[in-house]
Amino acid sequence: MIDDFGSLGPGFDDGQVLHAAAGALIGSALSLGIAVYMRLGSDEAENTI
Repeated sequence: MIDDFGSLGPGFDDGQVLHAAAGALIGSALSLGIAVYMRLGSDEAENTI
């Protein structure tokens, strides 16, 4: 039973873990990109560039 916790061993579905991690990373990157895009789209940003 303890062996299942060794570096994503047989007790884990590696594909699901990687997919969840990738999804979280993409989600945070997407929200950050949208925030930057909205900020650059404002008049203040256009005037400073």
